[in-house]
Amino acid sequence: MSTLVFDVHTSIHFQDVRMALIRIPEVIQKIREVQEILDQSQVDMDLSNFIGSDDSVFLKHYRKKEFAGIVVQLGLFERYKRKGDAPENLVGVTNSISAVRVLSGEITLQQLVEEAFKKSAPKKDEANLPGIPVLTGIQIPKFKQFKLVEGNYVPYGDERVDLKNVLDPLEKQDLVYEVGLGSSGLKGTIENDSQLSWFFDQLGRENGVAAVN
Repeated sequence: MSTLVFDVHTSIHFQDVRMALIRIPEVIQKIREVQEILDQSQVDMDLSNFIGSDDSVFLKHYRKKEFAGIVVQLGLFERYKRKGDAPENLVGVTNSISAVRVLSGEITLQQLVEEAFKKSAPKKDEANLPGIPVLTGIQIPKFKQFKLVEGNYVPYGDERVDLKNVLDPLEKQDLVYEVGLGSSGLKGTIENDSQLSWFFDQLGRENGVAAVN
């Protein structure tokens, strides 16, 4: 059995990592799909350009960064599923916008955009930028397990603030991978993908490579 973990980690804080991520075909496709929804919803955001922006720009907007990371995770999930069987378990955040809420069917991509870009009073760093939607507030993430039952991911167990409390019983019986690059002792789905060996060669390069299958 396998488990995929959708954690909130810092690997996307580095521009070279983000530039490599947006050259993965499934990530490209998911960005295009979500960009259509952003355009239809009149959200003024070029998702691909934001992901590839300088760290000084990308890191300035916490919730936009969080939203972009979720889109990348959804693309990487599609790649993992395409390369083999669907994982038996998913673990991720349930009290904020997240990939697992989309994959479990709790919300659609359209609702993900709507939740992420709820309009509110301008924040200080956006007060002079009319027309830019303000993202909703930051919460302490709570994690939950979802089990694959008859083709659908259904909630299982209690929410936990400590991700380790959710993963401990799963690591005893499952192959556990973090979606993206691994951290905290977990191997990432990218490291486990032999066709993404170019990903690590690219890190640190100024110029990227073309997308590969």
